[in-house]
Amino acid sequence: PATYGAQQRILSARDVLEQLKTVLTVERAENRIVLTANYGHGKSHLALVLANFFGRPCDSLEVKSVLDRLEQALNNPAQFASYRDFKQSRGEFLVVRLQGDAFSDLQEGFISALEQALREHDATRNIEIPLWDGPAKKWLNDLSGARRQAAEAFLATQKTDLSLLMASLRRQGAYELVRELVKHVTGMYPDFGREISLEDLVIWAVDQVCVPYK
Repeated sequence: PATYGAQQRILSARDVLEQLKTVLTVERAENRIVLTANYGHGKSHLALVLANFFGRPCDSLEVKSVLDRLEQALNNPAQFASYRDFKQSRGEFLVVRLQGDAFSDLQEGFISALEQALREHDATRNIEIPLWDGPAKKWLNDLSGARRQAAEAFLATQKTDLSLLMASLRRQGAYELVRELVKHVTGMYPDFGREISLEDLVIWAVDQVCVPYK
């Protein structure tokens, strides 16, 4: 079943594609769709098909395969033409794919998935997400001597160490821990940029990536 707006009903794969196409073409259409199904009912396969259709170039093998199967299933030239024309006119979408068992921290998982999505398109491949962790990692890597010892001693009180911290800078809570660490070592809070929440990341992706390349 799928929840579309306030309604819940059984949808076929073609129905799901139609609902998504409507969301992306009709102004002020309800833009949230939740699909649920028991194990083994093809959710992952459908998600892959949809990701290929929306995310790949119109002339890609993936999109051609989806359109060929859709043409056979519909057996209606007019209906098929609406999907073909939609893809040709709208081009590539930024599709962020999250796999629930592939990460333990949602923010960290979303950032990785967003970076992967950006790398998949020529127009967005060189766009960098404005994150604070780059300057922070450089500062941590440059620690040596007495400062490094002081940092390790402080982190030991937080039940972690430099290696673990640098491997988890994108997890929730890391930002404040690094700020307190720098304050402990230098006596001043750092200026690595502000922490970006999940909401901030989504808004940034829409405003700075999707809208300019629309």
